[in-house]
Amino acid sequence: MYALLAAVFVFVGSSTAAMAQERKFDGGRYNLRGNLWVVQELRGKINADEFEDTVRLVSERNKDTGREERMWFEVQLGFPRNMIESRRPRPFIVPLPERVSGYNVQVELKNFIDSKTEEVFMTLDETAKGPRHFAVIQIRADDVRRDARFLFDSRTLARAILSGEFIGNFRATVRVDDTNTNALLDLSGRKAFYQKAGVFSESGKILRPVAIRAFKYDTIALGDRDEQGVTQLNATIQLYAIDETDHVGTVHCVMKYDSLFGFWRLMESRIEPAEGIAIAK
Repeated sequence: MYALLAAVFVFVGSSTAAMAQERKFDGGRYNLRGNLWVVQELRGKINADEFEDTVRLVSERNKDTGREERMWFEVQLGFPRNMIESRRPRPFIVPLPERVSGYNVQVELKNFIDSKTEEVFMTLDETAKGPRHFAVIQIRADDVRRDARFLFDSRTLARAILSGEFIGNFRATVRVDDTNTNALLDLSGRKAFYQKAGVFSESGKILRPVAIRAFKYDTIALGDRDEQGVTQLNATIQLYAIDETDHVGTVHCVMKYDSLFGFWRLMESRIEPAEGIAIAK
């Protein structure tokens, strides 16, 4: 039987049954050693049958700092109560698809792919003071493979913003191609700053090209706007111009996973100018 899991990094309230108490973990059956802990245990339906499954987030914890240095998912698939013991599925463990570590890890099960299966949504702080890391991980288990891969990773560059640049007359254009969302920004509130930086002349003529760039996703929240039982990602993406201190705006967007084509489809977006910048009239 094909079992499907997915995991993401950020967690809020959910109807999924969860046991948050931590306990030591014996990794001997998996040849794992170290200061191992069950950080959180979740119960829900990670495949399309009627049986409740159990997912445990296991971590190797740094004894000095408390940082979760390595993490795995231990999975126990559900089975009928009357199934004979020799035929019951055995628990298995899969590592995260690449090295992920941090503090204040939280997980929950949510429907990201469809309304029939639940996936794991996870968040953690990359350092003791942040920033927050969000991710979705698909865990696959069948007769020939048991592995995990990211469906979403907030550390990657945001793909939503495809174009943006400074133009003449102290203006900038921003375009989100996927939703055909456009904005014309009025930069005159920062005229002195950009003139000193050699971007604009006193008359507003552009002196050198400046592209508007989108870096990683800043925040992620969960939603279900179309009420179809599938969780969407409500994301914010910060926009910068000259460098990472030159914040010019924020894109607010809603994304839904397209299981047919295997990517997050941008459903809607809105461009908000930063302080000192306005939407040009």
